[in-house]
Parts: sequence; C-alpha cells; structure tokens
Amino acid sequence: MDPGGATKMYYACLLQAYDGRIASLESIIDHAMDAAPDEQDVRRRLLDAASEEFAARGYEAATVRDIVARARANLNSINYHFGSKQELYAAVLRHQFALSEAAHPQRPDPREESAPEAALRAAVRRLVTFLLDPHSLLPRLYAMELVNPSPAFATMGPGATQQSALTAAVRALLGAQPDPALVARCVRSIYSQCAYFMFVRKVLPIVDPQFRYDDAALAELTDHITEFALGGLKRLRRDR
Repeated sequence: MDPGGATKMYYACLLQAYDGRIASLESIIDHAMDAAPDEQDVRRRLLDAASEEFAARGYEAATVRDIVARARANLNSINYHFGSKQELYAAVLRHQFALSEAAHPQRPDPREESAPEAALRAAVRRLVTFLLDPHSLLPRLYAMELVNPSPAFATMGPGATQQSALTAAVRALLGAQPDPALVARCVRSIYSQCAYFMFVRKVLPIVDPQFRYDDAALAELTDHITEFALGGLKRLRRDR
C-alpha cells in the first residue's frame, strides 16, 4: 500500500471507531487490511506501466507522473516500492529479462564446456532469441539503451550476463592469452550482427517478403552469424 493511502485508511477507520461503528482496535486493523489494495498488485502495475513507458520513450523522457498515471497509483508509490526512478528502471530490466527467460528457457548443452564452437553457437542463439522476440519489450529497451544509454547502462545485469558467455567463447576460440582489446572487438562485432536484426525486424519483412521471424528463421540466423564469426575468429587466431 502506498503511504498516503495507508494514512487515509487509518484515519478513516479511527473516525468510524469514534462513531461507534467499529468496536475494537483489532477490528479497526482488520477493516483497514480488508479495504487496502494489495501492495504486490500496486508494485506489479508499476512494473508493467514503467515497462511500457520506458520502452516507448526511453529512460530520460519517461516521467514519473506518466508512469503512476498509467499504473493508477499514488505519485509517491514509486519511491515507496522502488526507492527512485532509476531503481524502478533497473527493476524493469530485471523483470523483462525474467519474462523473456521464462518464455524462452535455454537448455544447457554439455558440449559448451568442452567445445568453444558449441558455446559460441549457444551464446548467439540466446542473443538472437532475446533480441528478436516480437512479444517482449526487452528489444525496445535495449535499443533505447544503445542509442541513448541511461545511468543504469553500466550495471545492466541481463546484458552483462549474455555478453559474458559470448566473451568466454570468443576468448577460448582465439587461443591462449588473447589480447583483451582483440577479444572486446570480436565480441562487439558478433553482438552487432545480432543487434542489427533487432533494429531492422520491422523493415526486413518489407524488403524481403519471404522472411519470417519464426523458430526456423532464428535457427538459420544463429547458424549464419555463428559460421561467419567462426571464420573470422579462425583467421585472427591463425594470424596472431
């Protein structure tokens, strides 16, 4: 419950008690709890509303007033439930990533630990799946971050998790003790191939009417990006 709503309910119940309509302190508390909105429901509505506002406008342009209005919540409810707008944004990223993971559970491949090629393919598949999900707000949030990074960009847990798996695979494929700068450039090159399809996902079906974002297309994109990356990584390893 937001602080303002709790205070109003408390005093309303006290007034009713003084009027003789509620007999005891225990019944006052019970009455207030029965009439109070569920705090978790308010928090969920704030997360849903903030997800839509941040995805549509970006972190800077989205306002607290617009978020609470969409969520049908008190103006102070963001500070009460999350602490600040920035903490709310970080919670939105975690929430949307959790929704995406639940929609696309990834089955670990035992080969990933011993075969860097399999690890690379798995990392690319995860990125392509998350970034091209038409039902998720995650791609739009990531796109906003890439164009206009927010204060939370440096600590984006979901993005860091995916990139760390990609980085480990690239490092292994480049051989013993590769130059960290080279590893970083290779990771960015592979990530940019995945991100490209995120940015053109609405345009691509227009310029290529045969293209469809389905499981078969995601598998083909994964294979293409992986094979393309493997060719470059093998050449770089040979030239080191």
